[in-house]
Amino acid sequence: MGVAVAAGFAYGVMKPAYSSTALTVVNQQKNNTESVNQMLNQNQYDSELLATSKSLFKTSAVFDEASAQLLKKDNLNISSSDLQKQVKVDNEDNSRAFSIHATAKHSKDAALIANEMAAAFQKTIAAITNHNDTVTILAQATPSSAATSTKPMFIVVLGAVVGFLIGLAWIVLREIKKATIKTKETLGQIANAPVLGVITLKKL
Repeated sequence: MGVAVAAGFAYGVMKPAYSSTALTVVNQQKNNTESVNQMLNQNQYDSELLATSKSLFKTSAVFDEASAQLLKKDNLNISSSDLQKQVKVDNEDNSRAFSIHATAKHSKDAALIANEMAAAFQKTIAAITNHNDTVTILAQATPSSAATSTKPMFIVVLGAVVGFLIGLAWIVLREIKKATIKTKETLGQIANAPVLGVITLKKL
């Protein structure tokens, strides 16, 4: 019974979700001079560019652009606010690489979302820096065949274990109930001796 309920829940109620990842990198701006001051200014510019790149994913700018392109190019109507729930961006400290993870009910949609987010990021940074090569998309997201958010077999096994424990508890309780002596006649039969008296318990 537990297995049947768990299987129905895992495969019928819970819907699988798929994840895809696109990888982008913020390029270091070329510096052809050996001037110390200019090199320091360039390093400061690169640091500020990384900070700007990180902050973009905390605003709606990139998400708005991706949402518009998903509707226009892929016929996916996903709002900017919904994209923010479906997309996660990883970036380690002082790293120029940005991993854009997208999750959706269909593997193809997850890949489309991740790729459009990467393209929107690239376009937004280019508009800020006036350089089209500021961000490079190193790896396009591809549809995944394996679901990431649900594990049906784990739920089925868990349901089997829970069902077994519930059944075992019911059997134990039933046996305990059967072993209860309810009358003095039953006690006399079990003890094979006469019952001399009965002590009555009164609730205080």
